[in-house]
Amino acid sequence: MKLRWKIYFFVILFQTIGFPLSIFYLGSSFGVSELIDWVFIIVGAVGLYCYVFQISVKKTIFWFYFLVAFVLWDLFYLLLWQPIQFGAAYPPRAWFYAIALLLFLIPQYMALYRLSRSSPVTNARTDSET
Repeated sequence: MKLRWKIYFFVILFQTIGFPLSIFYLGSSFGVSELIDWVFIIVGAVGLYCYVFQISVKKTIFWFYFLVAFVLWDLFYLLLWQPIQFGAAYPPRAWFYAIALLLFLIPQYMALYRLSRSSPVTNARTDSET
C-alpha cells in the first residue's frame, strides 16, 4: 500500500511542477486565481509528502484547516470560477474534466485528513490497515 501512496505522490508532484509550465507554454494568462490555485497545489503536495513519508512539518490543526480551505477552493475554482471566466463558451467536456480532477484528488484529501488527525507514528499503522 505504501508504494501506491508514493506513486500517487510523484504523480501529484508532476502536476505541481507542470501546472505553471503548462500555463506559460500554452500562452494562457497567469492571473491571481491561477496563482492562488498553484499555492494550494504546492501546500497540498507538501502535506501529501508529509503523510507519505511520515514527516511532521506543521501542527495537525493546520492541516485540518488547510484541508477544508483546499476542498472549498477546488470546488470554487473548478466548478464556479472556470465557467464564469469562460462564460457561455465553457465547453461541456470541461465539466467532465473538472469532476474527474476532483475524483483524482480524493486520495490527496484523504491523506491530508489522516495527517490532520494523527501523528507520523500512527500514519504508518493507519496506512497498513487500509
